[in-house]
Amino acid sequence: MYESTLGVTVRGITEDLGIVRGTLRHWLEAYGTGKKAAADGTLTSSPLQSKTTTTTSSAEPLGDETTKLTTERQVLQRAAKYFAGKTRW
Repeated sequence: MYESTLGVTVRGITEDLGIVRGTLRHWLEAYGTGKKAAADGTLTSSPLQSKTTTTTSSAEPLGDETTKLTTERQVLQRAAKYFAGKTRW
């Protein structure tokens, strides 16, 4: 969601999902691509580098993924609520 949504920030995603920034940063380091959607729809290097960065063109356009992102957001919100109930911090 962070990597494919145009112009979004880590802070915006974490507030939307109700998680702390460190959790999202950890997920991006572990599972991210190292690329970020720029405001114009192209992929650029993410300031949060993944350990498994893949090489793609920086001018690669993104398709319309509104439905996919809505579903991802819902799944991540549910997971965040579930895991928040399982931890004691």
